[in-house]
Amino acid sequence: MESSTNPSFVSHAAAGHVARPRRSLRRVALAGAARGLAGGLVATVAMSAVMLGAQKAGLLGRMPPGKITDALLGALGLRGKTPEPARRALAAVNHLAFGGGCGALFGLAHEIWRVRAPTTSGVRGHGTPLLAGLAFGTAIWAVSYAGWVPAFGIMPMPKNDRPGRPTSMVVAHWVFGGVLAKIVAA
Repeated sequence: MESSTNPSFVSHAAAGHVARPRRSLRRVALAGAARGLAGGLVATVAMSAVMLGAQKAGLLGRMPPGKITDALLGALGLRGKTPEPARRALAAVNHLAFGGGCGALFGLAHEIWRVRAPTTSGVRGHGTPLLAGLAFGTAIWAVSYAGWVPAFGIMPMPKNDRPGRPTSMVVAHWVFGGVLAKIVAA
């Protein structure tokens, strides 16, 4: 069947490829988001290990997810009513949820790009997912730690922060982005 008579098949005869069923963009997007969600959770755990190492080395001080969670609880009037163990657990859950959500966005974008991006080689979506992951991790750091986190008064801008924390957090976000990209592209 030719693609002109049956739109559910894509003909790559000119490139030497066999016709294959075309997956709907919705299915592709959901699969990418699900893979990204899982990758984001794993990447957040890897990132947290880097952050714990930086904290033990005296570079981080108090963990940023804990500061962010405490600020949220304070805004809701619940910080004083929430015991420390529960606040630590909430900080971990919030960090995983944020990482999973960011991972889902990355997975969605990666999968749509992989399927839809035009190429000159006839092979779609083969590029440098690791570089995309590192750039994504850097963007999350910048939007968060030079953006909304200081804007809400939770932490200072990186240039005014304690020595070592900004660099440690950039490296942790690179680990997040790298691990995420490897999982999503697998």
